[in-house]
Amino acid sequence: MSFFDDTKNAGLLLLIIALMDIAFALISIFALEDYKDLEMWKKILVIVGAVIGAAILALLGFGIMKGGVAFQIGPFFSDVKSKFGVLVAGTAGIGIADLVEGIFNIIAFGGTSVGSLVIAVILLVMAWLMVSGGKVAGNVIWIILLIIYIIGIIVSAIASLVLVGIPSLLLFIMLLLFLLSPEVKSKMGMN
Repeated sequence: MSFFDDTKNAGLLLLIIALMDIAFALISIFALEDYKDLEMWKKILVIVGAVIGAAILALLGFGIMKGGVAFQIGPFFSDVKSKFGVLVAGTAGIGIADLVEGIFNIIAFGGTSVGSLVIAVILLVMAWLMVSGGKVAGNVIWIILLIIYIIGIIVSAIASLVLVGIPSLLLFIMLLLFLLSPEVKSKMGMN
């Protein structure tokens, strides 16, 4: 059989072309004058952080859809089949994603993103208290989450006017309904 008759060789050629395209893209980034500017590299660093943060949320979302998360960080992602487990995983996942994005932002632009790091740490502490805290911690976290989700619904509803907030609006409504469910209320000591 000749080289041109085997379909696997077409795949090999496509792979080689893709690798060459990646190499040429990297070379062109360094060759272009705009990318020699420090401000452009800071923006690229922020984009990389945002992509990694989004990838964390995408992996978490896929894991929740499958009923089991591929990566485990303490007790945060061990139970994604129950409403309570999804709330814990979602809170921790958003905290981890915000933490990664905040670190990249601080590396790029300095202390301007300290607020996002503080929020990320608060979300992670809340997720930890949801799993390992007592009844008082559960009550406080439940009330804080209720406020956060209501604010999220309002902000997402405003963003939905230009259609970009529709997924966030639906997510916040779903999380609020999860939070108000008897299962979650009893787990957090709110009954």
